[in-house]
Amino acid sequence: MATEESVSELLREATSSHQKGDIERAKELYLQILEKEPQNSTALDLAGLLCLQCGEVDAAEDFFDSALSVEPDNARFNNHLGAVRMRQNRVRDAEALFRKAIASATDYAEARFNLALACRITGDLAQAEQHLKDSRAIDPDNVLILIWHGIVLRELERVRDSLMVLEDALTKDPANADIIFQMGESFAQAMDFPFAERCYREALEYAPDAVLIHERLSEALRRQERFEESKDAVEAGLALDGENAGLLTALSATENAMGNHVAAIDAAERAIATDGSMLAAYLVLIRSARALEDAATVESAKLAALSLASGNEAIVREIKAM
Repeated sequence: MATEESVSELLREATSSHQKGDIERAKELYLQILEKEPQNSTALDLAGLLCLQCGEVDAAEDFFDSALSVEPDNARFNNHLGAVRMRQNRVRDAEALFRKAIASATDYAEARFNLALACRITGDLAQAEQHLKDSRAIDPDNVLILIWHGIVLRELERVRDSLMVLEDALTKDPANADIIFQMGESFAQAMDFPFAERCYREALEYAPDAVLIHERLSEALRRQERFEESKDAVEAGLALDGENAGLLTALSATENAMGNHVAAIDAAERAIATDGSMLAAYLVLIRSARALEDAATVESAKLAALSLASGNEAIVREIKAM
């Protein structure tokens, strides 16, 4: 039978290795602990986190289930199993686990944050925003919580509030490219494209390889009718990822706006070949093909677009009117 002291020492070494990023050593030590004490719930939970970190979702599930068999009401374990359920796209099950975690520990900010993300996925933005407010009240300096609060507020069309929250986040982490990018997204939603452009350019100073930021910068420039600069932004992104569907769609939109319909169709078709669900690429394809009086391409693209837009009545009406 293992002594309490020897297991405690192994656990200290395992957590230290885990924190330092020595994954193999941490895994080896967690398994040693579990050989000695198969029901050591702390080791089971930490081993589950390690597996989740490595993308081994099924193994993580097994470890968290085992930890919960020892301590079924442990808030941390329920929260972690909820994270597994999110990875498995079992969002309602995840939501129930996050709620159980919060019932056991009302001041558990991470569980409230995770519940907010689950509510957002299920479309309950008002509940998501409330849970984010609650998690901020517990952990007011958590930048990740602030970023997501800003995103959800924007999705609720509360752009001014979104920007206020993101500005708060920026005071805590001034070099965080994601915060600056999200501010750009809020300015873009408010149709303030010059300010959006400034945010995207600043974000690229900190994250020059972020292709999504190049794509969004291209759109901000296109909306200001600065087409050559818009193309330059896309080309900078394509130099990083030459077959990125979002970038190719942005390129097709800019070419279409410039009247270069053949080039627009080529870029749109490349985007669709990369990602057949890229609805925006189909919309550009329809517009450019119509400009070239290519009825066959218009009709085939409309059929595909209508299939993708099924359930979104506003987009369906727009496609039918094209």
